[in-house]
Amino acid sequence: MPGDEHKLHGIISRLRRRAYALPLVKSLLRKLLNPRLLEDVSLIVRAGEKVIVIREPFMRDMRWKGVNGFSTTFKALSAHERLYRLCRAYLEAAMTLCERAGEAGPRLEWPQASVVCYCLYHATELFLKACILTTGCEPPKVHDVPQLLQRYLELFPAPEFSFEVPTRWNRSAQEINEMWGVEVIPPGVDRTPDQLYRYGMDKRGAPPTGVQQFVPGLEFNYMKYLEERWTAIWAAIR
Repeated sequence: MPGDEHKLHGIISRLRRRAYALPLVKSLLRKLLNPRLLEDVSLIVRAGEKVIVIREPFMRDMRWKGVNGFSTTFKALSAHERLYRLCRAYLEAAMTLCERAGEAGPRLEWPQASVVCYCLYHATELFLKACILTTGCEPPKVHDVPQLLQRYLELFPAPEFSFEVPTRWNRSAQEINEMWGVEVIPPGVDRTPDQLYRYGMDKRGAPPTGVQQFVPGLEFNYMKYLEERWTAIWAAIR
């Protein structure tokens, strides 16, 4: 109501000139105003002579009230630790989406599968880069898992640091084609999984030449394996 809006600004303008802890201010104002007025208020600050009330309509009737995340502690971590935390987050996201894909049954479509593959591929890239960084070396500035894996194995040749990587990712397209003696992986976006899973096309909009397959149950078991192996490897490296 207009009267409540005016009252809200009047109350805030009499408060001290500083930024306020939102829960505390809301608790005070809720006693004086219509509670619904405060449901979409996300921030109340005093800037000079101005009172700024930031309102966010999507806060109304939202789930998980009071749950939020801040990057403060994350950005204070070392570079390799940040990459490792991100790789685990991508892996967890891939597992969650993989479960949903499996439960979709016959309704499963390639875009769902492609997003799972992208999260898994990116998690692998970040894990390799995190491990390489712990040695003081700069990882290759690429998104190519085979190239990163090669550098990782040079730095960590011992069996305790090994983990399984799917054939489609542990060798370059050229190596795979030479191994089979035929062109298994055709030219184009098929040879760059990072682009293939993220966009499903090349820069000109052309689709991949080959046919991709996704088996949720197999991929989920592999990711559970990675979850365990990466935890053990990271503990050994640190």
